[in-house]
Amino acid sequence: MAYYCKNAASAPCPDRAYVHADDLDALVAEWFTEALQTAPRMIDVVVAGRELEQAQTEQAKAKAELYAYVEAASALDPALFQRGLDARQGRVDRARDRVRELSGRVARMPVGGALSDLWQRFNPAERRDVLAGFIGRVEVRRGASADLRGHVGIFWTDGTLAEIADDEQGVRVAAA
Repeated sequence: MAYYCKNAASAPCPDRAYVHADDLDALVAEWFTEALQTAPRMIDVVVAGRELEQAQTEQAKAKAELYAYVEAASALDPALFQRGLDARQGRVDRARDRVRELSGRVARMPVGGALSDLWQRFNPAERRDVLAGFIGRVEVRRGASADLRGHVGIFWTDGTLAEIADDEQGVRVAAA
């Protein structure tokens, strides 16, 4: 399978390119793996994912405590029962609000843990789904089949370019 430009009657491609899909997918996945560790915007997402996971655990614990209280405390004095119920419901409400707040900070995060932990286990289809939440487009220029890294531009969903560069030791750096 390959990606390539097609001349459309309305907008011909000024820089026709061709690249093997597996090669490009591998480059983007490698770049994203590095970005999870180095790009500030991705580090923020990873941290938010961990915070969200912790908040969801706290919410589940608060709900379990509320349900257990309702089941066990029904024989209490009605005023005491209501006070205990209100306190536990307040903890559930605060935990739910925290989960909602953190969920808003996390874009297309997979369920089941932090993205940095799950990424290595994902199959290509799952990786593409996650990448779609972070990458707006990948541009391939003529010459990519001979020098892929030098002819690819990866753009975040906000349109900013995330360059693939080499430092002095030949290690790739993902720039935000």
